[in-house]
Amino acid sequence: MKDLSVEIKARVDTAWDQADTRFDAAVHAAFVARYQAIVAAGYAANPPPDAGPKTRGRSKQGKARPATFSIGCAVTSRRSWPS
Repeated sequence: MKDLSVEIKARVDTAWDQADTRFDAAVHAAFVARYQAIVAAGYAANPPPDAGPKTRGRSKQGKARPATFSIGCAVTSRRSWPS
């Protein structure tokens, strides 16, 4: 995940230097596919907790869920880069 983040940042910095505000669709799709593969591997390694008996309140999230959800929202959105 860290290597992918560093690679994406390098591509973004290069794009900014060339005054380009968007990736090609193919580059974006490749980054999203790699990200989703990493997240799937993380969920396989850290499955969510068992449901257990019915209790009040929200069910617990797995260890990987909070971090990957917030990153996933940023990676999968197809907006232009902030100015």
